[in-house]
Amino acid sequence: MGDISAGGLTTPARCFYRFAFLRPHALEAPEPRFHELRDGDAYAELCPILVERGYRYGGLLLNYPDLQDRRRVPRLRPSDLIVVTTRPPLTDSVLERRRIRRTGAPLERTILDVAGRYFEICSRSWIMLQPEVASHLGPHADRAHVEFRMYKGSCYLKHRDPYAPRRSDRRYREDVGSKRTAAFLVFTRVGSRGPMLLNAFGMDGNTTLVWCHLLRTRFAHLLTSPRFVMVELTTDPLPARPATLSFANGWRADILLDLPV
Repeated sequence: MGDISAGGLTTPARCFYRFAFLRPHALEAPEPRFHELRDGDAYAELCPILVERGYRYGGLLLNYPDLQDRRRVPRLRPSDLIVVTTRPPLTDSVLERRRIRRTGAPLERTILDVAGRYFEICSRSWIMLQPEVASHLGPHADRAHVEFRMYKGSCYLKHRDPYAPRRSDRRYREDVGSKRTAAFLVFTRVGSRGPMLLNAFGMDGNTTLVWCHLLRTRFAHLLTSPRFVMVELTTDPLPARPATLSFANGWRADILLDLPV
């Protein structure tokens, strides 16, 4: 397949692009600091799989609120793939200290619209699945709404089934001492004729990096077809200064939901 012209740039067919959220001080700085991006190493963990699947790297898409030259933005095609390795800040509140700053850029809004198909709430401290998605959790229905620790990791604090028919079944189950946390994979098409979106994330930076590492080393089969995945990770104590990510190879990872989309 040959190269095509897209938005003033020449790009190979079947490309994958990294959509990158900038860190808050990079957005606010008066001078350019576009190298200060979130979750780049998590993204790097996925790249070998995408190359094996026949994709070629198309470039970096920076999530600025106002691009000075939109002519340089590639025209994304149905054969292309947008890769996001940051939690989509669908419902992040300005009151949250660890929120991800939304920019309101068109592509960001599109990505958040896709996330809204699966999440009613998606913020640093809370996750709640949409009712239709939660209905497929089966015996894990009480993971449809989870509160996470904000500091020293992102393990469960409590969880519940918000859609249970009886009020007593909608009560929270405390899980204060838990070593469990959740991670997600959204792999679907943007609109009816847009590019594919691959969004892999955990509830903090460490979990996101480990989850993308496990997608490469243990769960590459999840990237073969469109799906929504919720996985429960049981974390061992994190080493203070690990030389590699091999410490995570022994983590327990239970797929609670693998929903074709």
